[in-house]
Amino acid sequence: MFKFDFNVEDLDEEISQDLGGLSNETTPDARTPQTDVPETLVAAETHSLEKMLSKLPDSISYSFIPIQLENGSSVNLPKRELFDARLQLLSSDEDSDDALRGLGEPSDLLAGIYEGGFKTWECSLDLASTTSRLLLNLLDENLRVFELGCGTAIPSLFVLHSKLSQPVKENTKQKPLFLHVQDYNKSVLELSTLPNLILTWYFSDAAKAFRSGSAELEENEGELELSPELLSAFKECLSTYQITLAFTSGAWDTLVPLHSSSESHREDYDLILTSETIYRSSSLPSLIRTLRACAKLPPVTQTVQTDLADPVQKLALNSETVTLVAAKVVYFGVGGSISDFIAAIRQAGGEIQILHEHTGGVGRQVLQIRWLR
Repeated sequence: MFKFDFNVEDLDEEISQDLGGLSNETTPDARTPQTDVPETLVAAETHSLEKMLSKLPDSISYSFIPIQLENGSSVNLPKRELFDARLQLLSSDEDSDDALRGLGEPSDLLAGIYEGGFKTWECSLDLASTTSRLLLNLLDENLRVFELGCGTAIPSLFVLHSKLSQPVKENTKQKPLFLHVQDYNKSVLELSTLPNLILTWYFSDAAKAFRSGSAELEENEGELELSPELLSAFKECLSTYQITLAFTSGAWDTLVPLHSSSESHREDYDLILTSETIYRSSSLPSLIRTLRACAKLPPVTQTVQTDLADPVQKLALNSETVTLVAAKVVYFGVGGSISDFIAAIRQAGGEIQILHEHTGGVGRQVLQIRWLR
């Protein structure tokens, strides 16, 4: 089993500063949300790329966060600064779906109102690192990826970075990538997730030609002008690389037809990613129902093995979805834990394999779920 030998807690001070310090008392090891969940949760809603692009500001501020990969190398992924997103949120005249209220609370979460999506949580870095090995054999194939509770979407940013690091071969059509990101709050998708995806493209190999022809955009380091020319180049690159971006906001239970048992109603995802989403025990049933509903289940005739198959091999065979969950061993003061999650998965007909773990400080693990029919 691979063990993370980098200490993500070392980045906590940097991350907290980047994110404006949502609370002087809140640490990355303990989420302290309100426990009362509203009776009416936010219904699922899809958002078109064009509409979301139209809401972007003229420029965004950014910084980089390092991701250590399993092979010992590292990747610096860009992300929008929280203070910049906060300023846009404050100046917006539109309904902010209560995210502004969440940012103003002395807590990282308001249950059923704001689910912490503006903060970069350290398990998302673990998940990106784990995903790096899976992508080695996958980017030359049709690939459908779904990140639940994406927030700043670090794992999805790495998927996009990896895809855009591939050279475009002449007379060779690119294999499609369908990248679907979901967060409870629409404003998180608009103010954080999409800007981060654009930044990932801008600093990728695929945007070298655009950057070299637009030197004036780099005059102010740490700030990027979102000109019409830049956004047009971004969309053109997505088309060239056969990349489709999909955005969904809302509560998990409203995302898919969960009560349908028909295989034709299931979304055909190859890879499902989620991190730091098991912190509240009461939300586990809806999370697990959604993870199962969005997964390709193993063939009925397949013999169940005690040891789970290697996730790279399973993806290459395209026989079932690989579902990865990154989380802390326990969320102090909140109630969630990996042990509770594993018990709930087994009760729902699944099994768990620990792929990677970090044992320093508050323990963290990356888990693989396999549904046993």
